[in-house]
Amino acid sequence: MNIRKAKKSDLNTVMDLTKKLAVFEREAKSFNVSKDFFLKNILCENPKAECYLIENEEGQVVGMGELFVTLSTYTGSYKLNLQDFYILPDFRGQGFGKAFMQFLANEAIKRDCRQIFWGVYDWNQLARGLYDKVGKPHHDTVIYSMGPDEIKEILKA
Repeated sequence: MNIRKAKKSDLNTVMDLTKKLAVFEREAKSFNVSKDFFLKNILCENPKAECYLIENEEGQVVGMGELFVTLSTYTGSYKLNLQDFYILPDFRGQGFGKAFMQFLANEAIKRDCRQIFWGVYDWNQLARGLYDKVGKPHHDTVIYSMGPDEIKEILKA
């Protein structure tokens, strides 16, 4: 198994995995990203987020994870955030997810991050099975989001 940072030459693979993730997360209608977006923001010299590809022993890409660092001003520390994480269905349950979580832990240490954060849909029991083994949910935290409609609506107020 190998985990490596995605390169520009991986663009089509990253796009394909991202689209499969959107379909899996029941958000296919929201998939509206261009190749240019990835090239300017992720697969570039100074990325806003980083994409890592997970490969099996044969070098076949079986999944990906995208991460970025934020900071906590009141603790004076950094946080590693896992944004998108996806393992192809045929490769789930084979240890790739746990290996990626270990990779994240090593990255957190390298980057001087005291915490790692990620979210999961409540219906995604397969992912939650892994996450329950490696982390703990924040029961006192409710995650909110604004989509395009809510953003437009709040600007009208």
